Amino acid sequence: MEKIKVNIITGFLGAGKTTTILNLLKKKDKNENWAVIVNEFGEISIDTLTLSESTDSGRVYDIYGGCICCSAKEYFHENLNKIIQEKKFDRIVIEPTGLGGPDMVAEIILSVPELELMPSICLVDPGYFENMRIQMIPLFRIQIQRADVVVLSKCDLVADQQKLKSIMKNIQQIFPGKLSYSFSVNGDLDIGLLDSGKPIQKRDVLGINLSTKEVKSKTYTIPNSEIVDIEGLLDYFKNEESIIRAKGYVKGASGWRLINYTLTGQKIEVSSDLHQGVITIFTEFKDGDSFNRIDQSIQDCKV
Repeated sequence: MEKIKVNIITGFLGAGKTTTILNLLKKKDKNENWAVIVNEFGEISIDTLTLSESTDSGRVYDIYGGCICCSAKEYFHENLNKIIQEKKFDRIVIEPTGLGGPDMVAEIILSVPELELMPSICLVDPGYFENMRIQMIPLFRIQIQRADVVVLSKCDLVADQQKLKSIMKNIQQIFPGKLSYSFSVNGDLDIGLLDSGKPIQKRDVLGINLSTKEVKSKTYTIPNSEIVDIEGLLDYFKNEESIIRAKGYVKGASGWRLINYTLTGQKIEVSSDLHQGVITIFTEFKDGDSFNRIDQSIQDCKV
């Protein structure tokens, strides 16, 4: 029986994983059936909403409220079994939470005879590689270290090409021996990277506790009837020192919008109508009052 190929696409919060997967789904062979497993820490999977709204080229399975390598491992196994039993998929693409590493996920994949683990890909936001706040979070470097392929994402946001080359050179020196080092513009990834090496037969698991104590998250829901000052909300995200990532769907004066905020930039996109707004916010846990401030500020941004 032919095995189902599996690729893990990792990257720290806001590295562009969902956009990249969307583009891969658009580029894949039309005769192939892909399944996508999305893992999020929040109580509602925003990335699944984005993928489901934007493509019909693959089946999306979501696992939220915990990490698939630990607290949500049982749900991960259930989804893998569903995919295998359907006997229709040629490839599975896994998007772990931006706070997860690939090792434990790879170990689970290798334990399932029907699956074939292909090279894992880590997306790296160039701005994050130069940001000391992110550099101080061990998981950011571990994700790069444990990947088979490293891709500098969001290169369209960096005008200085020499700067990009310099960042890539630093990555190659600090993290040598990868199958490939590549660049990505507008989330456009070379689909050939998914099969850039032989299937992985064994993966040594680092004895490192990938604790998320440095980063905390909270999901907010906003009733459909409430309008949000989106620009005001994004301005608050920029000025609240503890926030390192925010994403979600909110209803503004001009309709529904998908908002994405990272330390290296922000993006607002038109979206279809939803029955309620939802925002997940990630903070560096510096003090116990940060979410109290955020709670109040979200209320203040309602029109």
